[in-house]
Parts: sequence; C-alpha cells; structure tokens
Amino acid sequence: MGKGSRADEIVITGMGAVSPLGIGTSVVREALFRGDCGLHPIHTFDTTSLPYRYAGEVTDFEPKKYVRPRKSIKVMSRDAQFAVASACFAMEQAQLTVGLEPGQVHPERLGTVVGAAPIRLPLERFGRCYELSMKDGVFNDIEWATHAMSEIYPLSFLNNTPNMLASHVTIALDARGPSNTLYTGDTSSLLAMGEACRVIQRGQADVVLSGAASCRLIPYDWIHAQLTEELADPSLDPQQASRPFDARRTGIGRSEAGAIFVLETRRHAEERGATILASILSHSSSWGTEGAGLKRSIQSTLNKAELTAGDLGHIHADAAGAREGDQIEAEVLRSLEADVPVWAMKGAMGHTYAAAGAMATLGSIIAFQADSVPPTLNYREPDPQCPIPVIHEKPATGLRQTALISSRTSLGQASTLLIAGNQ
Repeated sequence: MGKGSRADEIVITGMGAVSPLGIGTSVVREALFRGDCGLHPIHTFDTTSLPYRYAGEVTDFEPKKYVRPRKSIKVMSRDAQFAVASACFAMEQAQLTVGLEPGQVHPERLGTVVGAAPIRLPLERFGRCYELSMKDGVFNDIEWATHAMSEIYPLSFLNNTPNMLASHVTIALDARGPSNTLYTGDTSSLLAMGEACRVIQRGQADVVLSGAASCRLIPYDWIHAQLTEELADPSLDPQQASRPFDARRTGIGRSEAGAIFVLETRRHAEERGATILASILSHSSSWGTEGAGLKRSIQSTLNKAELTAGDLGHIHADAAGAREGDQIEAEVLRSLEADVPVWAMKGAMGHTYAAAGAMATLGSIIAFQADSVPPTLNYREPDPQCPIPVIHEKPATGLRQTALISSRTSLGQASTLLIAGNQ
C-alpha cells in the first residue's frame, strides 16, 4: 500500500457487524454513543459450575433471519453464521450485487479473506463418544478410533473447521474468486484485511470481502480460558468489568462478534458510483515479545504510508483490560512521542478475539462518520503505568480523520492497519 495512484487506493464501501452491542452498524453506532456496554450475565447455558457468570453475548441473533442459504445453518458454526450475516450486511451497504450485468461484480472477481478463531464442538456433541472410549476408568485411544467415532454425526467436524467461515461466505454470495482464511489468534482480522488488499493489488479480484468472526463462549472455551487467559474478576458488575488501561483493571471480559467489509479500489468504487466509507492507507505485521513486535508493526505501517505518529487522529488500541498486556501496549504507544488520543472500544464490548481488529476498524469508521470518537467505557482511574491520553468521559471531536488500528497476541504476534476517512 502506501502512497501511489489515488485511483488504485484500497477503499471500504460496505461494512456489516453482529456484536453484543447490536446487529448492524447503525445499531452499534447508537450503542457506542449512548455509552452502552455489551457485557451481561450469560444466558445461553447454565453457569452454575463455572466461576464466571458474564460475557459479551449476542442474544438477539436469529440465524434464519440473517443467514442464507437456510439449509446450510445445520452445518454452520455460530462463527460462520456471524460471518455470513455480516458479509450480507456489508454487500447491502455497498449496494453491490453479484452477476454478469453492468454494475455488478463478476462471481469470479469477488474474493473472500476471513480471519477465524478456534471453534470448539459443544461438549454434548461428543460426550457420548468420550464415555464409549473409557476402559477401566481410563480414556482409551483405540476405543475412540474403533467404536466411539461412529457416534459422531459425519458432518459435525465441518462446524468447527476455521476455514468454513470463508467457505460459507463464498457459498452465500456466490463469490468464486480467491478464498483464504487467516488463523492467527487475536491478529486474524487485521492480517486478513491486509491480505485482502494484496489480493486486489495483485489483480486477482476486483472486490474482496474481508474481516473476521469469533464466538468462543461455549463451556469448553471457558474451561480453556480459565487456564490460559487473564480474565476479569467474576464478582464485578458485568457493565463495569472491561476496563482498558484503567488502574482498577483486573482482566479481560470475553465476548463474541463478527465484522466483514467490502474492499475494492477507489477507481472501481467510483466507476460504479459507490459511497466510500474509508480508505486503507497501509498495513503491516511483526512479531516480538514485550511489545517489540507491536512497535515494529506500527512503525512499518506509518513508514509505508509516509506518515508520522503526529499525523494520526486517534489510535484504536488493542487494550482489553489485562494488567500486563495493557501496560505493554501503553509503553509502546508512549514511545511514539506524539500525544495521539487513544480509544479502546473493548471497554464497551469486551474482547472478541479474532474479530477484535475488525470490530475496532468498524468502530473507527463510525467515529469518522460522526466526526466524534466515543469515550473509552469504564476508564475512570488513570494508571501511572499507562501514561497515554485515553479518550474518556466525553467524545473527542475535531480530530484528524486518520486512525491506526492495533492488534496483538500474548505470544507477540502484532498487526496494525492505518485507515482514513473519505475526505
């Protein structure tokens, strides 16, 4: 990416979302500026045996209302359902249809690059199989292979294969161009969007659907999370549990969401009379512990766009309320030596894992459209270890229409995306 022909610049012309703040971008916009929080007591399963009682659930999602073809629902994970619904919303906003007529995108010129997270089968799907695999009170691999597997519905594993998100999007929208899946933890969506830009720049597609979805809220996920993640204090009020950069933060609030965008060149968008929501100026990624990877990724992203940190209107931070993780990111942002206003949307909706970067991108575009960046929810007590200008208490207005979106994993993978409003 970087500076080049403005006509070849990659732009976003449509976006769709399914989130705990609501379904559809207009609903998300209203929720953000009302100061809503998407974390609530869990309703989808009995939490009696778990120490955690709240999450950012999408409680009003009816697959039959949003997913097509309906017959595919039975072999679709919730992640895939979110991805398909979000993609359909994005295509509708972009006023783009698939076909051979003028103004339509040819099926073979419509690509799909989607980020995904681990997808677990519900325990009840293979509980009986596990019982059949027990021999003298011990799990037996041979019994599993010879007897238990026959109890599993043959298509069950299609539900938990990460690349099925992109597959179902292509089926739903007849997208026959390049299709790919990025499976890199919390950086999946920004890496997917970066790859989507390259697919267009290589001339392999005219339009690419890109973003991510993640629904890691089944009981099995919670058991895993308790062992591997720094979760927020379960005794907190759910509405106040996610506290990015705040001195009182205790950990992350887990959530689910999906966000997909329509990407194309400015030339292609203008030729079909599309409304441009934002442009993608550059993207980069790196790896390194203790924030080194994030710092390199940010600097590379700025260099590609021939900009400095002082040119940014706001930074959309990855911060999710983790004690160490937020401090590491704050130290990186502080090292930029530019007091760029920082927003962390996860205060309003928790951590959506693979979908986090896509949701942050959507949030920043909403901020561009309103010329107002919402305050970081639950940021009340500044942390001396995080000495950065976090937007809080009231929206920040009149900022430059440029935003750096940050995403990182606890293992050091980092990815950043630089976007600008349609000025």
